[in-house]
Amino acid sequence: MVIKGQKLKHYSGDFKLSAVEEVLTNHMGQRETARKYGVTHKMVQTWIRLYLEKGKDYFNSDVSKHKSTLIDEIPPIQILDHKTLVTPRRSKHPKVDESSLPDEIQNELNVLRMENEYLKKLNALVRKKEKSRTRIKLK
Repeated sequence: MVIKGQKLKHYSGDFKLSAVEEVLTNHMGQRETARKYGVTHKMVQTWIRLYLEKGKDYFNSDVSKHKSTLIDEIPPIQILDHKTLVTPRRSKHPKVDESSLPDEIQNELNVLRMENEYLKKLNALVRKKEKSRTRIKLK
């Protein structure tokens, strides 16, 4: 983790390449290689991914070239109306008018809701009782 005020380290292309080749050719683990080179395993993962995607020459080229190519690859931002950016969440289940349901189903739905409320209250009471037991044991 970087501490505030601490400068970030920049690693040379040869350093990155040697770490990647150690993993790929010597079949060392990423974490083991990271420990050996004093970097995080995430950095080694990223270097391996870049090596596989862009090739060996990617590490030997100038870093400023990478920044310019990355900027070129970013698509231009489309300016959209603020109303189109915010979309309301859709519920997983569409709302159903309960009055249109048959009486039998309405009764069953009410029973299930009562059972659900009862179980919630029971669960809360059990948790409260267990919490009070642990407080008594701690004293």
